[in-house]
Amino acid sequence: MTTDRDAAHVVRSFFDAVGALDGEPGAAFRAWLAPGCIWQNSGAPTCHGVDACVALLDGARSSIGFHTWVVEYRGVATDADLVLTERLDRLVDVDGVEVTTIPVMGALRVEDGQIVEWRDYFWPEDARPRGNGAESDH
Repeated sequence: MTTDRDAAHVVRSFFDAVGALDGEPGAAFRAWLAPGCIWQNSGAPTCHGVDACVALLDGARSSIGFHTWVVEYRGVATDADLVLTERLDRLVDVDGVEVTTIPVMGALRVEDGQIVEWRDYFWPEDARPRGNGAESDH
């Protein structure tokens, strides 16, 4: 059984790995997401399996123009294997320059040290890069 502390540690470690500017976010996905992980995002198709998750990530990186994202936590709550995160996801380019910021409420379920379910809720308009009339006030 996954404890609150273990689950929160997995989720924070995952987002830390994703946000490493010298790393590759897809590698973090492969390290921390279970092979059969389900990832749901507002306004995007549900991904089934880590390969589909990486493909969605790569598509978003290309269309939005970011390298990775850095997480600022507003709050984290756990209940055994479920971790709820209120976050500001700061999408950045390869030089660490912020492209946009997205307020996100996430729910991640952890089993055996890997994320098996990941649901993010946000306003899809916030995912547009700045400079095209989509200035963020977050």
